[in-house]
Amino acid sequence: MFVRSYMSLLFLCLCQIGISQESLLQANAAYNNGNYNKALQLFNKYANINNDPDILERRGIANLKLNNLEEAIWDFTRAKKQGNTSPILFLKMAQVKQHQGDFEQATFFYKNFLSAVEEVHPDYKLALRELKNCTFSAFYNETRSEALVQSFGDEINRVYDEVFPIQSPTQG
Repeated sequence: MFVRSYMSLLFLCLCQIGISQESLLQANAAYNNGNYNKALQLFNKYANINNDPDILERRGIANLKLNNLEEAIWDFTRAKKQGNTSPILFLKMAQVKQHQGDFEQATFFYKNFLSAVEEVHPDYKLALRELKNCTFSAFYNETRSEALVQSFGDEINRVYDEVFPIQSPTQG
């Protein structure tokens, strides 16, 4: 009786592993084809995802592509804690932070990415450009809600359009 229960339990575990591996293969195929909705659904069915840093990275990228920014942060952080050393984690985390408007954090992650890769990396120039954008945006992030309009007299503020002034034949 004990052996029979043990065999049933072993069979169920093997079936579950088979289903998990099959969903993982399908998820990777959907991810590679750019079908991020389907990939995300299949990644979520993978039972061992919280212990697989590479799959967490892929799920995080899928979340980023679908604008699920908080989930992407969670996946990238978890993947890094699990031992994923890919510099792409820095790049993607920087992009998430930039989308959220946290330019200081984005700058931090872009700098880490640039220090982890060489200039021949395909995303090096992208990261460098976005680092400059984040630096600029961090300084000029203030939004002005009002403007000051001041009259400087009749000779300066006139009722006529001065964008394309046309010289009058009689007035000079």
